[in-house]
Amino acid sequence: MKKLILLALLIGFGSTSIAQETWRNITDTYSHRKILPDGQKIWIAREGGLICIDNASHDTTYYNHANSGMPFTNIYDICLDPEGRLWLASPGGGIASKDGETWTSYNTTNTTLPNNRAYSIKCDSKGGIWACLSHYLVKYEGENWTSYSLDTLGGDMLFPTMLDIDKDDRVLFGNYGIKAWDGNQLTTYTTANSPLSSNQIGFVKTFPDGKTWIGHPFGGLTITDFSTWEYYDTLVADIPLQKVYAFDQMSNGDYWLGTYEGKLYHHNGNDWEIVNPTSPLDSIRYFRYIAVDENDKLYFAAYPNCTFDGESWEKLSTPGSGFKGNIVRHLLHASDQTTWTASYTGMTRIKDNVITNYNHDDRDTYLSTTCFAEDNYGVLYVAHYDGISKFVNNTWIRYFPDSGSEMFSINNMCFDGDNNLWYTEGYSLYKYDGINLTTFSYYSNNFPAKEAFCLEVDNDGKIICGIDKGIAIWNGTKWVAELNPEAGNHDYPKVWDIAVRNNDIWLSSHDGLTKYDGLTWTTYNSENSPIPLNYVFQFDFDAEGNVWFMNGRENLVKYDGVNFEVISYFESGMNWGTNNKLRIDYLNNIWMGGYDVGISIYNENGISLSLEELENTNLSQEIIQVAYPNPTNGLLNIAYKLPENQSGWMLSITDLQGRQIDAFTLSGNESSIRYSTDKLNSGLYLITIFNTKGKVSSTTKVQVIK
Repeated sequence: MKKLILLALLIGFGSTSIAQETWRNITDTYSHRKILPDGQKIWIAREGGLICIDNASHDTTYYNHANSGMPFTNIYDICLDPEGRLWLASPGGGIASKDGETWTSYNTTNTTLPNNRAYSIKCDSKGGIWACLSHYLVKYEGENWTSYSLDTLGGDMLFPTMLDIDKDDRVLFGNYGIKAWDGNQLTTYTTANSPLSSNQIGFVKTFPDGKTWIGHPFGGLTITDFSTWEYYDTLVADIPLQKVYAFDQMSNGDYWLGTYEGKLYHHNGNDWEIVNPTSPLDSIRYFRYIAVDENDKLYFAAYPNCTFDGESWEKLSTPGSGFKGNIVRHLLHASDQTTWTASYTGMTRIKDNVITNYNHDDRDTYLSTTCFAEDNYGVLYVAHYDGISKFVNNTWIRYFPDSGSEMFSINNMCFDGDNNLWYTEGYSLYKYDGINLTTFSYYSNNFPAKEAFCLEVDNDGKIICGIDKGIAIWNGTKWVAELNPEAGNHDYPKVWDIAVRNNDIWLSSHDGLTKYDGLTWTTYNSENSPIPLNYVFQFDFDAEGNVWFMNGRENLVKYDGVNFEVISYFESGMNWGTNNKLRIDYLNNIWMGGYDVGISIYNENGISLSLEELENTNLSQEIIQVAYPNPTNGLLNIAYKLPENQSGWMLSITDLQGRQIDAFTLSGNESSIRYSTDKLNSGLYLITIFNTKGKVSSTTKVQVIK
C-alpha cells in the first residue's frame, strides 16, 4: 500500500552539504569482508562500501556508488598492484580501480568482460590482475582483458569465490575443490584425486615459505605445497577445528587463525594456543578475515570488528549510517513522518536524523520481519515470523495472535475502509476484525485463485488482491475476478504490486506495467516501449503523477504518461542487486531497496531529506497556518501562506493509506480554501501543501467524523 509522507533525515558521513545530491546510499556498513593494509592507510571492503583509514591522522574516508566515482557499493574483494592502485571486485558491478583520486570502471558496457559478477581479485608477481567472475577466470594486463571460460577449460566450479597466487605463480581459485591455472593447463585438486581433506573451501592463502593454507568451512585446515599435504582437524588438544575462514602471518613468522565459531588461535613458532581477547571483546565471534600491517598490528573482520597491537584489544571504529538489515523486504513511509524498513534482521525506523534498529544483538536470534501496514488511525503494524505486533507509545506490543506461531509467513498487509486487517500468508488471504479471523482461499469462501499476492485498497475502501494474471476485488459479500486476457503464461505469474490512481488500477508483473480502467487492459513492456525488460517490480507515483518503477534488477524507469525515461545502473548511484522495493515520499524522493542492497534514494531535482534543510528554508512550519474545524463533519477551512516569487505549489488530500483523494493547484501568496468533506469517509486524513520541485512541504492531519 502506498504511503507518501514528508521525511526529515540526514544520513551521510562528515559535514559536507548534501542538499543538491541526486543519489544517496543507506547500507548496513558493519559487515567487513576484507581488510587491506597499505602503508599508513588501511582499506576496508564491505557490502556497504569502501573505507580508507589514515593511521597517522586517524581521518576516515567513506566511498559508495552515490558519493564518489566508485561504480558500485557492494564489494567482495580488494587488492593492490605494484603501482599502488587499488582494485575492487563487485558481485554485480564488475571491477574497478582507484589510482589516487581517479576511478576506472571495468564492466560489460566498456570492456570485453563476459559478465559483471566478480567475486575475488588478486595481483600476480608480474603485476597482472586476476579475477574470478561467474563461469570465468579473467586477467588484466596492459589495457586488455583476457577471459578463460571455466566451461571450456573443463572446470565444474561456476562460481569461484576464493582466489590466490601460489609459489609457482599459478592462479588458485575455487569454492568446491581447488583449481590451479598456469596459463596453459588447468589442474584440479579434490578429495577424489588428491589428499585434500574437504572440497568445501572457506579461504585460501599462500605464504612466503611457498605453502598454501586452505581453510574448510565444514572441516579443519589443509597445508600444502601441492607435493606434500598436511591436514589438521584440531590445533589444540580436544578442541575440534571447524569453520576456518581467516588466517595471516606476522613478520616474525607467527600465525593467527580465526574460525566462524569464534575461536582465535596463535602459533608462536612452536605451538598453537587459543587467545581470548579481553573485555569488551571477550565474546568476539564470526572471524571472516585477518590482516597484519607493516607494524604487526592485527586487524580482524569479525563480530565485532577489532584490532590487536600485541598488548591491547580495541574495537575497530569505522563510520556507518547505523542502518541494519541490507535485505530490505518492505519499505513504508508512515503518517508520523518516519520511514520503516523490514528485514531478516529486524526492522529500522528513520526519523529526524536518527536511525533506530529494532532487532536482537545476538545474530543467532534475529527477529525476522516481512511487512508493515498502518490502520485508518495511524497505528503502525508489523508482521514477523511468529505473528503481528503494533507500535504504541514507541513500544512494540503483540497484536495477533496472543502467542507466537511458527507458521506465520505474512507477505502483505493492509487495512480496509472499515479498519479490518487483511493479510496474505502462503496461498491464502485472511481478514481479521479484531475478534474473528476469516480465511479466503481457493478451497474456502470462494476466493477465485489458488494464490494471493499483493494487496491494495480502492477509493471506496474495498480490498483488491493480486492474483494469477489479474486481480480479485472484494465487494463486501463476494469476490469478483478481473483477469487480463493478454497476460502471459509464466512459470512465476506473480503480481508484484497494485496501486489505485484516480479511477484506474495499476499493477506490475512479469508481463510489464499494466493499467486497467475497468474495461481495457493496457500493458507496457519491452515489446511496445523502451522498457528494457518485461519484469516490473514495485512502483509508485510522484507528486506530478509520473509513475516510477524498477525494471529487472538494474533499471529505474519513469513514465509520464507519454514518454519513458530509463536510468540504468551504470548511469545511476543505486546499489547493485535485486532492487524490487520502491516507494516515494512527499518530497518526491524515490526510495529503493531489495535483497542484500540496503536503500538507494533518488531525486532528479536534488534530495532534500534532513530536518535542517527544511528548517533553513524558514517555510515548512508556516505554509499551512490553520485547518478548521478539526474534527469536522462538513466544510473544512484551510488557510495557507505561500512564499513569494515561487511557483509550482499544490495541495493534496490523502488518507493514511497514501491514496490521494483530491489535489489542487495553488496560486497567490496568501489565501484559503473551503473544502467539502462529502466524499470523505470517517477517519484521519493528511492535508499537504508541497512544491512540485520537491524542496518544501507542509502537512497537517485532520479528522472527519460522520
